[in-house]
Amino acid sequence: MTSRLVAGTSRLAEGVAAHKDSLKAALIGGVRVVDTAASYGGGSSERVVGRVLDSLPGSVKKDIIIVSKFGYHFSSGGGAAAEGGAAPPRVEHSMHPAFMREELAASTARLGRPPDFFLLDSPERSLQPLVEKRNRAVRA
Repeated sequence: MTSRLVAGTSRLAEGVAAHKDSLKAALIGGVRVVDTAASYGGGSSERVVGRVLDSLPGSVKKDIIIVSKFGYHFSSGGGAAAEGGAAPPRVEHSMHPAFMREELAASTARLGRPPDFFLLDSPERSLQPLVEKRNRAVRA
């Protein structure tokens, strides 16, 4: 039976032994679902999850369900900031099929296996402008 508990990994960071150790302990202790995303830490979370999976005994690893998400990506800030420095990156959203394929390939590489479920995170971010455009056209 799969545990009802899910290990959320939005704050897992590479190089923090306690993060890796706590996830490993949770999975050995019976948690069987891991929730992560391509955007968590710029892929860092998925890399930590992948390393933890590699370190698990096969009898545990085979039962782990990985749920990852795509949709968010970071773009350059697009120009100089007011003080002459580079503008900070912007968080953007995409649900384009080519972006999904790229993100799935990148997530698979970071995790060391394909995720069992690959979800579109916050689809309303990309759909909202389309809905607003349609609504304006209907009102016109």
